Amino acid sequence: MTKSLRKAIDNMCKSCSYDKYDKGTWRQQIAACTISECPLHKVRPVTGKNAGTKTYLTMDLLNYWQIKPEELDEGARSILKDATEV
Repeated sequence: MTKSLRKAIDNMCKSCSYDKYDKGTWRQQIAACTISECPLHKVRPVTGKNAGTKTYLTMDLLNYWQIKPEELDEGARSILKDATEV
């Protein structure tokens, strides 16, 4: 069975970061990942452009996860929206 590189990265990030019982979608949880030492961190799914989905983060989610906006990388900060913008 052959998987695409994108699907392989997505699946690896899901297995590491995603908790189906936690708040947010799998894409939101992975976009908010702050483990910059991970070799996949720079290529993790953040925006969802290829999947045709619009991923965003809100301050409500970051507050829930106890993550400060300055802890996010540029890609994740670029999808940070106010709840009123969503």
